[in-house]
Amino acid sequence: MEIAMDNAGSDTASGDSAWPFLYKLVQILGLNGMSSDESCTEGRKCVVKIRGWRSAELTPYLDIIDQDRNSLNAFGNHLQGNLPRERIRNEGARPSVRRAIAGLPLNFYDATWYASLTPAEKRRLKPLPVITLPKITRH
Repeated sequence: MEIAMDNAGSDTASGDSAWPFLYKLVQILGLNGMSSDESCTEGRKCVVKIRGWRSAELTPYLDIIDQDRNSLNAFGNHLQGNLPRERIRNEGARPSVRRAIAGLPLNFYDATWYASLTPAEKRRLKPLPVITLPKITRH
């Protein structure tokens, strides 16, 4: 969230709407909507657990945020602290046991997962209307 917030503030002046959207996305998902790390190796690589209920359409947006962590200060020197971990999303990763978050836009939920729910489960989920996901290209 911090990465998206920092970039949203700097890109607003230039007219780039990608970072304000990405910040809004992580705000909507909240902490419980983020993937957790399953295991980390000594090489600082972490396998990300799969959120079976979350739409795969959101993954490229979250990848942009993960990849944009700035590890240099204004003088080009590395920031203090631990180096960032590389987060690997692979299809063989274990699914997360966290339950789906209620009240997200309908297109934030995986369509197949949502279709498998009972009518009562869908009512409890209280999905919001679909929001438009913009096309974002990396430079």
